[in-house]
Amino acid sequence: MGQQQLLKKEQPHHHRSSTQHLSSISSKLQQRGWMQTIIDYRLELAKIANEMETLDESKTRQEEYKYQVRHYQNYTFDISPIYNVLRSAIDTVGVRGVIFDILNDEYDYFLYYPHSPQYDCFKSHGVGVDCTAFDTWWMYHFTGATIADHFLDSIRNGNRNNNEQEHDKRTGILWDGITNQRFTSMEGLIREIQKYQRLPYVNSASFHAQHAIIWQYLAQAYPDIQEYPSQLADTLCRSNADSGPRYARTVGKGIDHECYHGFGHAVFYVVAKRQMKLQQQQKRMIVNDPTVPSKNFPFPTTTPSISARLQVRPSSGFELTKEAMCQVYALCKGAIRSYDDKDKEDEYPYSKGVRVCLEGVVHSVRLFSDTRHNKKETVAYVMEEMHRCEKTTEKTGHRKKLGKTSSLKNDTSTSAEHSHFLLDSKRIRPPKEESDGLNDRR
Repeated sequence: MGQQQLLKKEQPHHHRSSTQHLSSISSKLQQRGWMQTIIDYRLELAKIANEMETLDESKTRQEEYKYQVRHYQNYTFDISPIYNVLRSAIDTVGVRGVIFDILNDEYDYFLYYPHSPQYDCFKSHGVGVDCTAFDTWWMYHFTGATIADHFLDSIRNGNRNNNEQEHDKRTGILWDGITNQRFTSMEGLIREIQKYQRLPYVNSASFHAQHAIIWQYLAQAYPDIQEYPSQLADTLCRSNADSGPRYARTVGKGIDHECYHGFGHAVFYVVAKRQMKLQQQQKRMIVNDPTVPSKNFPFPTTTPSISARLQVRPSSGFELTKEAMCQVYALCKGAIRSYDDKDKEDEYPYSKGVRVCLEGVVHSVRLFSDTRHNKKETVAYVMEEMHRCEKTTEKTGHRKKLGKTSSLKNDTSTSAEHSHFLLDSKRIRPPKEESDGLNDRR
């Protein structure tokens, strides 16, 4: 599918009569009403998360994880039960209902009652062995990954109602279960989320979900990307004079910055997915090698790769190889954007755009590693790898100026129909932000 189609300007759907409008509302929503439907899904998500966490912490499951890592290099786990509930909720109340109503602050009460969480995942930004994969923090991200996956399905194949198994040929992901507003472009969806992020009562769910929407979307829509997608990032993230406030005071987050931070996560996610795919191919070659006795080969013919349903397990020990880290370098060095200044006293000695990209990478490394949880040490490790990759590039004679404007022109999936996405070399400096969140603890 062309990137032009995925990012085209949104054309809202309107209904001509009250009868048509009523028929567009799901039967569950008509029977239970909005608030009760929200509560039903909130209860269901919390129940499934608690059940999965109990199973996850069992001795049998922990031994299984260790075996999978040791023998299969499998660092993933299946969140299909959560994914299925979220897909159903999106088809019923829409993305707005899921992010801003189901996952509002009351979700914590449903998840943790009658006990308080033993570890604050939000203060640690999801990092650490005590922050389980089923805490609220991770639920926000699983929601974003599900939204991106559902969005792409709805564009390609229309919608299928999970409850009634009836095919809905209207394309676009449902935004609002009452008005039946749908979005057929990622730009329209992200911009609508950002409108709500400017409201005074918003919580942090939409910001975390947006990170995962971006990383899942980029990994599925542009898996072979070779340069940082500056045009796409600016289209989704950069505010303009008509956008309104660029800082959400209630949660202390810069709206633009959080969106760009999601692209840093996306760089890590895309490269991680490639690494797993390469491991699959290598294992198939070994399995098919007649010189290798099958009894001495403990690996399956395929190694699970990551998807919206199959997520990398937090603190699982997954790390990028040195070759993969150089792919990160190649992508992030093109994230110059309009941030062409550089802080003199900074742990990331690159332009601000590159730094925001690397922040997302550092955060991702800390989320999935079982040892690299300290931010300062992880920053030092990532920067050492970036310098190594820069020197390697110099030696091969293919060095490009750090921060050079990049495009999707080297993406193997790019063709003439994608020309709309190539980045204009003209740089436009945005209005000064109140805060960009660069000093946060991620």
